[in-house]
Amino acid sequence: MILKSQRGIALLIAALISAVVISIGAAIFSIVQKQLTLSSVARESQFAFYTADTGAECALYWDTRFSYFSSTSTPPTGAVCDTQPITPSWSGASVYPYISTFQFAPNNRCVFVTVTKCDGPFVDGVCTHDVLHIPAPIHTSIRSDGYNVACNATSTSKIGLQRSVQLNY
Repeated sequence: MILKSQRGIALLIAALISAVVISIGAAIFSIVQKQLTLSSVARESQFAFYTADTGAECALYWDTRFSYFSSTSTPPTGAVCDTQPITPSWSGASVYPYISTFQFAPNNRCVFVTVTKCDGPFVDGVCTHDVLHIPAPIHTSIRSDGYNVACNATSTSKIGLQRSVQLNY
């Protein structure tokens, strides 16, 4: 009589242990899946940052070595970033601030660069003009916006990330 009442207990314990093991396995799978997603986003964020850094360094090189962004009267030629020619466009007249922009695609990732020359200091990122028109040192701000996607996909990509670098000197 005692043996007949304990016959189903082994099946019940096996089902209970199986349910616990499956629950633990599902929880571990969920954690691993989230970690893979986070590491992928971190990798793409690094690509965007390094692209922004490439743009900023290129603009800095051409400006400090060749004064490439110092005048709006004659657009200079011959600048190359990552083996790609850059053609800056200027906005505004030939008075300060000079604002020039260009883009290129290192490693098929897009970077937009803005170089601003100011005859006064930058205050909170804004050019403050020298109202006395006393010859003063020219201040420069380079803002580089790097993306982890190609230039034609920066506004439409669901996985597009933007990172920015700003240099002031």
